Amino acid sequence: MGNPKDIENLEFKLSGFIKEYHEFRPEIAEKDGIVYLRKKGTEIVYVTKDEGMNYLCFSCGSIIMSGQVAHPVHDGPWKGSGGGAVETEEVPYCSKCEEPPNYNGKPNEIGRKIYGWED
Repeated sequence: MGNPKDIENLEFKLSGFIKEYHEFRPEIAEKDGIVYLRKKGTEIVYVTKDEGMNYLCFSCGSIIMSGQVAHPVHDGPWKGSGGGAVETEEVPYCSKCEEPPNYNGKPNEIGRKIYGWED
């Protein structure tokens, strides 16, 4: 779909406040009214011309899909313990160029923890 030279000189910047455990850390660049988006640390670029419209894969032109990733909330007193709450996030991916995201995300560790003798 896209010409690689179109994105060679783009300056991608992290977008907004992203939580440490989140799977999707978006980097955004804009040029000539076109918004380019990619996951931090990857080369796959998504592109859109109209805000609020679908993103397309820059490489193959496919519509970008979204997969859900669940982050268990570990807010109990012991490492890995909590009340069963889960925080979810939507993670974009190209169904032709990327694997869908793993549903089992990193936990959100909240508060101080009591560690046993083995830690």
